[in-house]
Amino acid sequence: FLDTMAPRAVARAPVWPPWHLALIFAISISALTAQGETLVEYLDTLPCWQGYDCPYLLLNGNSLSGSIPTEIGQATSIATLLLYDNFLNGTIPTEIANMTSLQRLELQNNSLTGTIPTEIGGMTDLIRLRLFTNSLTKHIPTEVGGMASLKELQLYGNSITGRIPTEIAALAGLETLFLHENFLFGPIPTEIAGMTSTTWLQLQDNFLTGFITTTIGEMASLSYLYLNDNLFKGPIPTEIGR
Repeated sequence: FLDTMAPRAVARAPVWPPWHLALIFAISISALTAQGETLVEYLDTLPCWQGYDCPYLLLNGNSLSGSIPTEIGQATSIATLLLYDNFLNGTIPTEIANMTSLQRLELQNNSLTGTIPTEIGGMTDLIRLRLFTNSLTKHIPTEVGGMASLKELQLYGNSITGRIPTEIAALAGLETLFLHENFLFGPIPTEIAGMTSTTWLQLQDNFLTGFITTTIGEMASLSYLYLNDNLFKGPIPTEIGR
């Protein structure tokens, strides 16, 4: 395990020792202080871009700026990619779906724009996806229903609009779904009852309408439900108490 937690004293790129290609790296750079350094500039210095395997690439909590490079899709050995709490902008590159080993992707608390790529639905090994507190727009792609291993999906605090896709109910193993503080509208899909593993569901602070679906009562694992600050009407379904 390689952990470079201490701030770098100088701005020049580190020189990595010529370890054997079969050696597995875990790169954690969580306290860099280089002001104004772009993500692509720093990635060019890492072993992952020099032929080595890097199961973990942790660059969270820095001052990295610029966009996420499309070349990141070539780092197919990475299982955990943490880029949150930086100053990244631009869109999420579609090439990120080529990271076939990825299980944990956290891009929250940046300034990312554009849409959630539809290609992300092909990331069948992904367990945790956190994109919250960015400036993402348009709809949640229906392709998210193909992320068969997903246990946590957090998209709150963006400018996402449209309806909650019925395909999201295919995520039978999903435990946490946070969609609050967006611009979602329309009813809660009745198909949500298929999310039998979900324990935490937050849909508050949107523009959801219609009746609260009675099928929520079929979500046997549900412990936390937030529906406040929407436009629902009608009675509170008795099924919620079952």
